[in-house]
This record gives sequence, C-alpha cells and structure tokens, in this order.
Amino acid sequence: MKAEGKGEVEDKEEVKASLIPQLVDIDIAETDSTQLGGDVTKLSRYEAEALSIALARRGLEIEPQPEGHQIGRIVVDNQPVFSPRDGFLTAFNFLHVTTRELVIEREVLLRPGDTWDVELIDETRRKLTDPLYTTLTVLVPVKSATAGRVDLLVVTRDIWSLRLNSQYEIQQSKLTGLSFALSEIIRMIEKG
Repeated sequence: MKAEGKGEVEDKEEVKASLIPQLVDIDIAETDSTQLGGDVTKLSRYEAEALSIALARRGLEIEPQPEGHQIGRIVVDNQPVFSPRDGFLTAFNFLHVTTRELVIEREVLLRPGDTWDVELIDETRRKLTDPLYTTLTVLVPVKSATAGRVDLLVVTRDIWSLRLNSQYEIQQSKLTGLSFALSEIIRMIEKG
C-alpha cells in the first residue's frame, strides 16, 4: 500500500481542475466558485456532462461573477432519464414522462428580479435533490441577454420511475388470476 504524498494530492487537484473546464467549457481560474452556489470544480463527471449538454443545447455560457447581479430569468433543462452516454437505453426514454419544467421552476427559491444569493441557490439544490425522484441537480449562473443581470440555469434528470406491478389470486392452492401492468410513480407535492 502506497502512502499518498503531498505531490500526489496536488497532481489529483491539477487533473480535476483541468478536466472540469474541458467538460463544461468554462475557465475555472476566472470563476469565483464560492459565488456559483457550490463549487463547480466539485461536479462529478456525470454532472459536468449533463451541464455541458444543457449549456450547448440552450446556447448559454456560465457567468463567472454572478454576485450582486439580479436574476434575469430561470432556465430549466430537465434531461431525459437516459443520456447519449447510455447508448441503446435512450430508446426507452419514450416510456418515461419527465417532470415538467414549470414544476421544477416553481420549486426554485429565487425569482426573476431577486439578487443572486448563494445560500438560496444551495437551498434550492437541496430542495430539488431527492434520490427518489432525481438523479442529478446542478444550478449555475449563466450570462443574461440583459445587461447587469444573470440568469439561473437549473439542470435536472429524473430517475427511471416506470414500475412493473403484479397482482395474483390463489384459491384452494391454485393460481386463479395473474396480471401485470406498468405504472409510473407520480410525485405528489403537498402545499403547506
């Protein structure tokens, strides 16, 4: 067993710092990651790939200095359960009904016109991150078309929620009925 020396730790940090900008097309050196609502350099490869897809699909760029700016708009990118990296499994996306973007936007704690607030961004991330319903949640500031504003990009991906239900009936030790049905697990949001 090899002891991890200081040189190895620095090498791992250099690799991480060089990998993330390649995936998300941002310059970490110019980004004050404490103002992004979490550290972009700590994104997993899965999160970074989803963010990169969302940025490319929406034609957006990360805003490296969101502090002090007002929110212009909230952009939600809820991605299909299976991404292109999952290969042939993407064919099953048509069986899953993804959460509507309006529902996700309703759960965001900031609104257009509010000032960028890292604590509310982090709280929104915690609120949207539910292992029963989502596999990823990434929130980042993106450049706005309106000067002096910053837009909020919310990237999410639902879990596979299609389930096979079965029902059977046994009478006098004999199977008298058997049925199978597919059903979608539906999340009910209670308003308090």
